[in-house]
Amino acid sequence: MGSQSRTAAAVGVLLALAVALGSLGGCGSDLNTGSTPGSAAPTEDMAPDFSGVTLDGVQVSLSDYGGKPLVLVFMASWCGSCVDEAPEIDNFYREQSEKAEVLAMDVNDSEADIQELMNTEGWTFPVMLSADSAARAYGVRFIPTVIVIDSEGRIAGKLVGGASASDLSALIDGLAR
Repeated sequence: MGSQSRTAAAVGVLLALAVALGSLGGCGSDLNTGSTPGSAAPTEDMAPDFSGVTLDGVQVSLSDYGGKPLVLVFMASWCGSCVDEAPEIDNFYREQSEKAEVLAMDVNDSEADIQELMNTEGWTFPVMLSADSAARAYGVRFIPTVIVIDSEGRIAGKLVGGASASDLSALIDGLAR
């Protein structure tokens, strides 16, 4: 095997390894904080305030959700893991709305791209646009990241790398205990 063939083979192996590792941890983001994919950490810290506008043009902030648990889903249209997770988020939103509110937080994305994705897929959960500063405030480094805020405004859980509807239900049900 010639040196060019060995180099090509090594590059191929490294590329395959990079793709495999990238698929395990969700989508990276350039938000420079300290989470790692797959971690779940209740902190009991008070949730930082945020404000923004949804795809529907509604002004929202953390205080709008007082008294009921809130599930924040940090995501983007270009993130394959986020798109894979979104049907679970939509199922939870449709089936568990009496237990908790859901707000997707769109990061590093354009309004047109997230609107097109929501329309194409038929997802109905609300999406706050331009949530990059909220992502930094919540320490989000990787997407998808789900943060659960209890009815008192404390961070009750953080799931990095995706969540199923049953994961979310278990977190919300755990708040009632």
